[in-house]
Amino acid sequence: MMKMLLRRSLALAGLPALAASAARALPAQPERFVVYYANQASLPAFAPYRWAVLDSDFHPPLQPLAAQGSTTFGYLSAGEAERNRTHFAAIAPGVLLDENPNWPGSFYADVRRPEWRALVLDHL
Repeated sequence: MMKMLLRRSLALAGLPALAASAARALPAQPERFVVYYANQASLPAFAPYRWAVLDSDFHPPLQPLAAQGSTTFGYLSAGEAERNRTHFAAIAPGVLLDENPNWPGSFYADVRRPEWRALVLDHL
């Protein structure tokens, strides 16, 4: 299931070759993982998890997590941009669309725009 979701997400983003290679790199058995979008948890809280998906701006120190055997992944919304993100000011005019009514301060991004794809792939 994880391979299928990863492959589909990357293919929808216009990255089919990356989708195929990333899916092959995933293990056959699912790993225990945690998704954590803050920087307050202590290192022992992550010990039971092999994978940790972390917020790109707010996360615990990465080196200690790696030292205890966790593989870390950065969370990035490829379809929206939040006003409070460090990269918000770097977004080219015309890339952002309407504000997400369910998440004030977050704007839909036109993922078809080359400026958005370049920001996501080259910077973020």
